[in-house]
Amino acid sequence: IDLIAAFYGCLYAGCIPVTVRPPHPQNLAATLPTVRMIIDVSKAACILTTQTLMKILRSKEAAASVNVKTWPNIIDT
Repeated sequence: IDLIAAFYGCLYAGCIPVTVRPPHPQNLAATLPTVRMIIDVSKAACILTTQTLMKILRSKEAAASVNVKTWPNIIDT
């Protein structure tokens, strides 16, 4: 339900939602670069996510896979 609410909230706000499969927590080195590529290609202004995934995106493990300092704003839904 959070995904549906966030998706339609983006549309209501005039934004273009881009849904992305979340990275696998046990395999960030392989899955996080794909997420980062989608964010870069779509020129995302922000990331809407859950609190659990937000912690993963800001973790040391994520920083070892991609440059997390240049993430767009991450917002907990």
